[in-house]
Order: sequence, then C-alpha cells, then structure tokens
Amino acid sequence: MGMEHATAHGIRCHRDIKPSNILIGKDGNVKIADFGLASVQHKLTERERLTAELCEQAGIQLIVERSKEKERLFVSRGQDGAFGFSVVQQQGNVLSGTPGYIAPEVYRGGTPDVRSDLYAFGLVLWQMATGSIMPAFVGALNDDIERFMQTAYRKQISERLPALAHPLNKVIQRCLRPNPADRYSDFGELWSDAEGIAGRQRTKPPQKLESEKASATFWSNRGASFCELGRLEEAITCFDKALAIEPRYGHAWSNKGVVLYSLGRNDDALKCFENALNIDCRDAMAWCNAANVLSTLGRREEAIEYCDKALAIDPRDPTTWNNKGNAHHALRRYEEAIACYDKAIATDRRDGRAWSNKCGSLRALSRHSEAIEAYAKALAINPRSASALYSKAESEYALSRWREAEASYRTFVELNAAEFTHLLPCVRERLADLHSKVL
Repeated sequence: MGMEHATAHGIRCHRDIKPSNILIGKDGNVKIADFGLASVQHKLTERERLTAELCEQAGIQLIVERSKEKERLFVSRGQDGAFGFSVVQQQGNVLSGTPGYIAPEVYRGGTPDVRSDLYAFGLVLWQMATGSIMPAFVGALNDDIERFMQTAYRKQISERLPALAHPLNKVIQRCLRPNPADRYSDFGELWSDAEGIAGRQRTKPPQKLESEKASATFWSNRGASFCELGRLEEAITCFDKALAIEPRYGHAWSNKGVVLYSLGRNDDALKCFENALNIDCRDAMAWCNAANVLSTLGRREEAIEYCDKALAIDPRDPTTWNNKGNAHHALRRYEEAIACYDKAIATDRRDGRAWSNKCGSLRALSRHSEAIEAYAKALAINPRSASALYSKAESEYALSRWREAEASYRTFVELNAAEFTHLLPCVRERLADLHSKVL
C-alpha cells in the first residue's frame, strides 16, 4: 500500500488523509497525494514558511488570530462549502490537517502518528461505504471553523457509528475507535484484515472498473468527488444517476439536497431532504438541513417543528438549537430564541455563533448590558467576528458608552469584512457623531 511505502521511506504519517488526496488513475491504480504536511515540524520554526506556501498554492485565505496565550491560524471556507488546510498553534505546538478528518487525540494536542492517519482513512472508507459527501461526526458547515471542529470532536468521543450493511464495516469501526490503542497498529495490519474480508466476499473474479459504473454507489461517490472540486452541477448529475439506479439511496438524496441548497435552489433541496427522511426518519442531520431550507423559505413554524424532530434524535446538537433559535427570533419570540441559544451554549461553551445569536435577541429586547457581556464571550472565541463587533458597538451606543462604542466601530472598519460593506456608511455616521461626544 501507498502508506506502507511512504513509511518505509521515512515518512511517519501523512497528516492530511482525505478523499481529495486519494487519486485513482485511468489505469485503476490508487495513489496518495499531497505529502506537504508530512514533514511539518511540531515547533513553530517552520510555521510561517509552511502556512504561506500552502495558502499560496491552494489560493485560500489565511486568517491569523493572536493573543498573549496563543496564536490561531486557519483558513476560510470557500464558496462551495469546502474547507481547506488548517493549522492551529497552542502552547508552541502545531496541529495540522483538514477539519472533519482530524483524529480526536490530535485535536486535543497530541502528536500525530500512523494511528491518526488510520482514523482519517476510516472516515474516507465510511464515506465510500455510505456515499456521503461529508465525513462522519461533523455538523453543518459554517464560518466558525473552530466550532465546527469542536462539534466533530465531541461527536467523535461520545458517539458510536451505527453498524453498516457493508463488508468493510468491521474495518471501519476499528479505524474510528476514539482510543488510538484500539485501532490498527499500522496500514499493513489494516490491509491484511481487509484482504481477508475481500477474499471471503469474492465469489467470482473482480469485475472491470468500467462495469462499476452500473452501481449507485459508484455514481454517488463520483458526485462526492465533484463536490470536493467545487463542480456542483456535475455532482448533481452524478447523484441523479445514483438515484435512477437506487431510488431509496438516502445519502444520495441528502447529498443532492446540500448541493442544491448551496446553489440557492431551495424548493428542490427541500424535496431531496424530504425524500431522505421518508427513507430514514431517524436522520437527525436531514431534519436539521430541511429546517434550514424551511427557514430560508420563510416557513419558520415548520422549521421549528423539524428542529424538534432532529432534537428528539440528537438533543445535544448545537447547530439544531441555533437553527431553532433563529426561527424563533425571526418570529420575534425573543425569549424562546434565547432559551434555544442557551441550550446550544450549554452543549458547547465555545459556540461563538450561539453567543452572537443570543446577543441579537437580547438587543431586540433592549437588554443591552446583557448583550454586551454576551458579545464579549463571542469575541473571545472569534475576535474577527464583524457581526459581533458591529452589534456590540450598537449596544454600547444605545447605552451612551461613547468611548467603548467608538473603539468597537473602529475595529469593525479595520476588519474590512466584505459581507458587511453595506454597513460602512452607517458606521461612518456613528463615528462622526461619536467624535464630538468623546471630545
């Protein structure tokens, strides 16, 4: 195997195993790509060179947050919803990998090794077996990567994968055990186990690669690959081919729904999630995704009902609590919204989005002092949150806390957040007014 070959040539671990780094040639040979992180040093001597080089090659935006305690570096999310390379420095150590594929012990700050690669490879196998465009354990994508990673980590250590009706279920389950010692010791051991399973399953000579195009799994996996590349229309075509073969392929319906929603085709996306739920009514993520679509369509009472369905299955999912709170807020039920955001925060104290959302409802009730305290929590998690800074400034202005408001408005302007440029005229008017008040 490729990783055994790499190990024999001095590479201890890859650090970024994911679908886009596993390539299949026209001859059917599988190759492992992008060993750029394999040589990363754990100390910061290589950090600047590493991050600059990777970001330039990938064409991604690098965000740096600094404080006395730590420095955090990560990449922004692309328009296709995919995450790129992530680097986190804590107490002088570098954590590298792609959010969603990072093993739990690495997220905690442990040293990556072959067993963390095996964990990531188990996630890839799970995606291949289910046809999912996302790895197991992740929640909905959003702009707060740290919260995304925390949610994945919580699910990794607290949840077990349901058994798959797939020959490789045993291999996948062992790869994804939270304790590294319970996984395979190396890729050779995994390969030996997988070969044994393949031998027991094989009742006839392996078919040619071309004949695999008749399977729904092939087309669903191909669609997931197009999603990785941001080629969303081609992904939809592949999911349609999978569903033409297997109309009750729940993951294909959900995957297609996610893509359609990202393209703004909300009615079509909702139909896809409804189809997925008709196949498996215990799919909490499908309920949550459908609720998102309903909220976007203005059908917020129904969105709340769908969130309740999701929470009955997974009552500790902060994303669903946030979505339910947002629906209540849009209906001007601010107290109910705050209660939902508090549920999300109780599950994950570092859910910056929940803190910011709660602040919005507090502001709507003119509870500005409480809102400012909550915004401080949100900004401690993500100091670059333009929405939190602007809203904090508005509450400070409402309470006549002129100097604090001026500082918050100025920081907001310095962020130069493209999605908030429409607020700049208002902010400049505020600053002009504050200049005379402060003097």
